[in-house]
Amino acid sequence: MSYRKHIADFERRSVVLFTACTLGFAGAAFAQSTAAAAGSEQDRAAMFKQADTNGDKALSMDEAKAMPAVAEQFKAIDANSDGAISEAEFMAAMKAK
Repeated sequence: MSYRKHIADFERRSVVLFTACTLGFAGAAFAQSTAAAAGSEQDRAAMFKQADTNGDKALSMDEAKAMPAVAEQFKAIDANSDGAISEAEFMAAMKAK
């Protein structure tokens, strides 16, 4: 094998190795961040269900008092101003924090 062919073969292997390592690390980082986000979303959903004592899938001001941070910002979290915080409004507010 000639010297140039060795160099070309080495370059191809280096590019393949670099690409595999980069994609491997990026994939691992993505999987880790996705797992962390899913866990925290499940935690938020569990918090909402626990606070929703009457099971109507909305938090009234009385139910929100169980979570002081939510009660303090009730009007800001209640995006549609209907006097209740829906699960979607709650999840959006908790995600923003």
